[in-house]
Amino acid sequence: MQSQNLQQSFSIFHRFLGDFVSVSIGTLCIIFVPQQLFIIDNLSIVVLFILSVNILTMFLFMYLFFLELKREFWLVNHFDYSKRYDSLHLQTYKTRYPELFTHLKKINYDYYNLYYGLRIIYILNILCSAVYIIGFNFLDYKTITSFLTSTWFCISKIRNGIDVSKQSIEYEIGYSYYNIQNLSFNRIDPAFKKHYSTSNVNSLNDSQGRKSDLFSEESI
Repeated sequence: MQSQNLQQSFSIFHRFLGDFVSVSIGTLCIIFVPQQLFIIDNLSIVVLFILSVNILTMFLFMYLFFLELKREFWLVNHFDYSKRYDSLHLQTYKTRYPELFTHLKKINYDYYNLYYGLRIIYILNILCSAVYIIGFNFLDYKTITSFLTSTWFCISKIRNGIDVSKQSIEYEIGYSYYNIQNLSFNRIDPAFKKHYSTSNVNSLNDSQGRKSDLFSEESI
C-alpha cells in the first residue's frame, strides 16, 4: 500500500537522522569528548593516529548507513506489514517468489557481515580513544560521562543491528531496523504480487482437482 510505504519511509528517515548525529559523536571521541587539551593544541603522532582510527570508524558507519537504508527501502518497496499475520508469515511466499527470497537472503547476509566487522573496528576505536583520553588527557568527571554516553549509543546500535540481521537470516524474513519495535515485513507488497485470472484458476481446478483458494492471494 502506498500510504503504508510513505509512513514507513518517513519513520526510517526520522530515525536515521537521530542515529547519524549520535554515531558522529560516538565515533569521533577525540573531538567531542571534553579533555584537558583540545585536539588543535596537541597534534602529536599519537593524537593523529587516534583521530585516523576515529575517522575510519566514522566512514565505516557511513557505509553501514548506506547499506542499511538501501536494505530498509528495498524491504518497504517489496514487502508490507499486516497485523493480521504473525512475523513469520512471509515464509509462506518462498515457493512462489524464489528470486525475491534469494535477494533477501543475500542482503541479510551482507547486512550481518558488515555489522559483525564494524563491531571489531569499533572496539578498537574505543580502546585507542579511552587509553589516550582517560589515561593521558583527562579533564574531570565530564570526560568520563561524555565518553560513556557517546560510545554507549554506538555499542547499542551495533548490538541491535546484529540481532536484527541474525534473526532475519535465521527465519529467512526481513526484520526492519528503523521501524518501531523492529517489525517484520510479513507479506508481499501488492505491486509485486502474482495475480491469477479466474479462468486460469478454474482451468487448474478442473484439470488437477484443486480448490481455487490454493492459488489466490490472501485478501488484505
